[in-house]
Amino acid sequence: ALMRKSSSSKEEFEAHIGYLKMLENITAPSLKIIQAILDMVVEGQHKAEYTVIQNLELLKVFLKWSFTMPGDLENELLSYMLDRILDIITANMLSVMRCSSGGIITVITSFL
Repeated sequence: ALMRKSSSSKEEFEAHIGYLKMLENITAPSLKIIQAILDMVVEGQHKAEYTVIQNLELLKVFLKWSFTMPGDLENELLSYMLDRILDIITANMLSVMRCSSGGIITVITSFL
């Protein structure tokens, strides 16, 4: 909530803590943690009827992190997470455009 719609707060967080460092400290992600990260990506409720990606840098790091997670991540949880990411990316044209111009396709294809 603190970083919502504040690009300077996001930049400060990234510079001092970093999204990757935050995710690396999560050794056994739960459904609630995954949902909280997805909420941060859209800066609201990721299950809302209308969502737009607001935090593209977090989405990039989250995708990289999810593709490199050790086998500890349950298939069901990984499937849920990737399905929700796909839903968020394709929810509307604005999110599609942000992901296209922000390099999300490159991140995804680098792991295929």
